[in-house]
Amino acid sequence: MNETKRRVWWGDYRTSEYASIDPEATIAVLPLAAIEQHGPHLPVSTDTSIMNGMLDTVIARLPEDLDIRILPVQAVGKSNEHLHAPGTLTLPATTLIEAWTELGLSIARAGVRKLIVVNSHGGNEEIMGIVTRELRVREKMLAVKTSWQRFGRPAGMYTELEDRHGIHGGDVETSLMLHFR
Repeated sequence: MNETKRRVWWGDYRTSEYASIDPEATIAVLPLAAIEQHGPHLPVSTDTSIMNGMLDTVIARLPEDLDIRILPVQAVGKSNEHLHAPGTLTLPATTLIEAWTELGLSIARAGVRKLIVVNSHGGNEEIMGIVTRELRVREKMLAVKTSWQRFGRPAGMYTELEDRHGIHGGDVETSLMLHFR
C-alpha cells in the first residue's frame, strides 16, 4: 500500500509552494513549550513532550482539505520561576517577544495571514498575548493564542484539589506523559 503522508510541517514545503499560498485558507501554527523541572518523577521535557503529543493527536484528526503549516516547537520558553532546579532552560521575556514576533513576521512574509499560537507552558502566557497583539496591529494578521489547558477535561476525572493545585507535575501532566510517551 503506497499511502502518501500528509504534509503539515512548515519546513516540508518548498519555497515555490509558499509563492502560491492561499492567504485566506492557509493557517500557520506556532507551538510553544518549555524545558523545566516537573518534580522528581517527570523529565524536564514534560511541556515539550505534551505539546508534541497534542500536535500528533490534532494532526491525525485534521480535515484533509485544511491547509495547515506547523512551525517547529519552540521548546525553550520563559521558565525563570524554575531556575532553582538544574536542567531548566529559560530565556528573558524580551528575547522571546522579539523572537516569536519575528517568526510571525516571517509567516506573514510567506503570505500566511492566519496564525494560531498554541502553548503547553504557563510561563509563556503573557508573552503570547503581546506577540499576537503585535502581529494583529503591525501585519493585520488574524493572530490568536490558546493553551492546551483551555480545551477542558472530562468532569470528575480529577479531584478538586488537583484542579486547583496540580497544574505543574501533578496528576494531569503525569497522565499526559504516560499517554504520550
